[in-house]
Amino acid sequence: MTVEDNKRIVLDLLANWLDPEHFAAVAHDDLVFVVEADPRHTPFAGAKTKEHMVETRRRAAGRFPEGVAMTVLGLVAEGDQVAVRVLAEAKVAEGEYRNRAHFAFELRDGLITKVHEYTDTAYLAAELAATTRHISSR
Repeated sequence: MTVEDNKRIVLDLLANWLDPEHFAAVAHDDLVFVVEADPRHTPFAGAKTKEHMVETRRRAAGRFPEGVAMTVLGLVAEGDQVAVRVLAEAKVAEGEYRNRAHFAFELRDGLITKVHEYTDTAYLAAELAATTRHISSR
């Protein structure tokens, strides 16, 4: 695969971020998806499997019924690695979700083998708290 192929695979994934079938199709069976954060403060921190990430996307449909728009703010690719900065935006029950993230992707033979996600975990913690309050008030 060329660098351009790898960029296209990553950009297609970002365009279909919450689609579990698309994710499953582009992720290697041995995928490791790492959310780089302190697990004491971020419950979803750490390494996740392909199966976990596919299921996460299935569950996210309720939280983000209109999906998540991933606007690419920057992208650098070399060989089998693609680094991308994004602005993730979505409508949620409490209003709007807007968070910035950086992803470092590694690919092999046209499939994503590793992802490192760096995101604003303080913002995510506040979003989780708002979700919990919203669900509890029903």
